[in-house]
Amino acid sequence: MKRAVQSVVAIAIAVALVSWVLIGTQDSAETAMNTNDANLVIHGYDAVAYFTEGRPVEGSADFQSIYRDALFQFASAEHKALFDADPDKYAPAYGGYCAYGVTQKQKFDIDPNAWEIVGDRLFLQLDPGTRLIWLENRDGHIATADTLWPEIKRIPAEDL
Repeated sequence: MKRAVQSVVAIAIAVALVSWVLIGTQDSAETAMNTNDANLVIHGYDAVAYFTEGRPVEGSADFQSIYRDALFQFASAEHKALFDADPDKYAPAYGGYCAYGVTQKQKFDIDPNAWEIVGDRLFLQLDPGTRLIWLENRDGHIATADTLWPEIKRIPAEDL
């Protein structure tokens, strides 16, 4: 009887450990990315170009990388190589959703022409008007969005 109890306890502990590992993996899952119907981030614009050229540049299907299950396109092989070497450096903040929208606990699509780099992070906005609102209190909005993003990142946009 003692062996049976020990076996049941051992199985319960094993199940608890496996559950803990699985739950931990879900909690640390990669950030959801804002993609279009073709699974493209930033509507196919080159994430690296914002940093290297200081402007939005359309990417090409000739230069693509998969990151966090989403497709990034680049204008050149050089930009693709830079991204592949350090994707976290170039991937947009908040999975490429509208940064101001995140401050409102929302996931809005973006306009690739409404953007800003602050420090070493690329922030995208819904449209130029939203970018102006963002700029009125940029540092405060970044602090708010950084706080809220972990709470909403795994929630589908349509459920917010």
